[in-house]
Amino acid sequence: MALGSTGAGGISAANAGMILLVEDDNRTSRLERFVLERAGYRVTHAFSGENALEMFPNFTPSLVLLDVMLPQMDGFATCQKIRECSQVPIIMVTTMNPGEDKLRGRLLERPIGRLQRRLIL
Repeated sequence: MALGSTGAGGISAANAGMILLVEDDNRTSRLERFVLERAGYRVTHAFSGENALEMFPNFTPSLVLLDVMLPQMDGFATCQKIRECSQVPIIMVTTMNPGEDKLRGRLLERPIGRLQRRLIL
């Protein structure tokens, strides 16, 4: 995947403050988008890992908020594909049960419970 012209940090000036939200659940994505936009960020939404990867050649966001539990291509596979072409910061988001922390590659998987997620957002 070829990326467009970028400035310092690999982020183009046009995409500074842009967050790519990768979330398949409509209710969750609406909530996350509302909170982020209210905080002043611009948000582009992808409903799947495949959809996110299709968007990537056209722009490089400042941050990717990536759901772990996506259909077909999960968040880990999506993250790996993004890493092949970009060093954009990625935050992995999950609602798995508390206590399911595990090490996966160089990533500590630390789930956020539904109640904790509501409090954080």
